[in-house]
Amino acid sequence: MKPRRSMLFLAATIVLCVTVINSAQSQQARSSSVKLGDKVIVIPDPEGFEEASSQFEIVKQFLVGMETGAGENLLLHMPASDCERMRTGLRPELRYYTKVAVRKGLRERTFSNEDMARLVADTRKNGAVMFDPDGPVLKSVMEKVSRRISEAFSKQIDYEVNDSQYLGEFDVRPDVYSVMVFILYTKDVKGTKSTTATVGSMTVLKVGPRMIDIDVYRNLSSPAAVKTELKPSVIEVKQFTTKWVNEILAANREKQ
Repeated sequence: MKPRRSMLFLAATIVLCVTVINSAQSQQARSSSVKLGDKVIVIPDPEGFEEASSQFEIVKQFLVGMETGAGENLLLHMPASDCERMRTGLRPELRYYTKVAVRKGLRERTFSNEDMARLVADTRKNGAVMFDPDGPVLKSVMEKVSRRISEAFSKQIDYEVNDSQYLGEFDVRPDVYSVMVFILYTKDVKGTKSTTATVGSMTVLKVGPRMIDIDVYRNLSSPAAVKTELKPSVIEVKQFTTKWVNEILAANREKQ
């Protein structure tokens, strides 16, 4: 349950926004269920979003391929408009997306209130260090992500963090711990580079005796738009995250 594992999830998810996806299948239901040990957790689709990994095989393959060993990716939600684009053979914009994951060793483990308190304490202690763009943790994570992406697409693709900021916590409850981050990173494909700025929320969510990670990401229109778009995007993602987390808890109230 170390915070470094959260970094592995974060970096692996952020690079989804540069993936080329061209496949399409059937319409998705309004909620999904994930089995964690003997417990079934219901995950409602966020408003205006659809779960994409169950609809599009290439999304499922990429989601599984992006697992770094820190845990298991379970679901990926995209705006309904992106899913509709994929059904017609177009690429999704992927400006907004979410991920649900479970950390290594926690799929069947009972997650106590004491475990939650320790995780929160560790994150508060190490959060700023984890997101140091020149620090060893983030550099190591991005190297792993570059290697996995390169293997998945059979060509060399490198990712480098140009800037990152730990923006602090915003929703702290006995069963919820949410923090915000900002990442500016560069993708290099055989010398062709592109830079993306994104804000993301990372939530540890205790549903009964089980724990899941809920991540929400929103890309800014361009790196040059950071000054004008960062603050409203942070507010938007915080509101989106809190609403969705509340919906997940409500859908599993009998498990609390």
